Amino acid sequence: IMTEITLDDIIQIAKNAKLDSEVDFDKFDPDKKILEQGIDSLDFTKLLFEVEDTFQITIPDEDFDEKKWDTLNKIVEKVNLLR
Repeated sequence: IMTEITLDDIIQIAKNAKLDSEVDFDKFDPDKKILEQGIDSLDFTKLLFEVEDTFQITIPDEDFDEKKWDTLNKIVEKVNLLR
C-alpha cells in the first residue's frame, strides 16, 4: 500500500530540484500560486518533472496545465490522484 504524498514530500523535492530561482520553500504559502512566490515558469516545469521522476508517475500532456498544478497543495492532490 502506497502512503499518501504530503506537502512536506513536495517541499523536499522542490528543495532538491536545483532550481535557478532562489526561494525558501519553507516560507511558501501552499495555497498561493507558485509563480507568485518567486519561481519562474522554467523552474515550475523543472519542479513538475522532478515530481514525475521521484514518484514514477507521468503527468498526461493534456493535464500539464499550469492552472491545475499552480499551488503546492494542488501538486500534492494531483500526485496522489495519479498514483
